Amino acid sequence: SRAVLTEKILTLFFNFGIFIAMIICFFSLMSSMYTNIFEQRKEIAILRILGTSRNWIYRIYIYEAFIIVLSSSLLGIFIGTVVS
Repeated sequence: SRAVLTEKILTLFFNFGIFIAMIICFFSLMSSMYTNIFEQRKEIAILRILGTSRNWIYRIYIYEAFIIVLSSSLLGIFIGTVVS
C-alpha cells in the first residue's frame, strides 16, 4: 500500500545518504593519510636506514589508519547517542 511505498522510498533515500557520506569519509581518510605520509618522508627514510622493512612501515600506517577510523567511529557513536 501507500505506507509501504513511502517506507521504501525513505529507506532508499537514507541508504543513498549513508553511501555518499561513506564515500566522502573514505576520500577524506585517504587524503589525510597521503598528507601524513608525505609530511613524514624524512622519518620514513630514517626508519628505512635503521633497517625497518617496508612491511613494518606499511603495517605502522595501516594501524594508524585503523586507530583513526576506530576512534572517530566511537566518538561519533558517543556524540550521536548523547545528542539523541
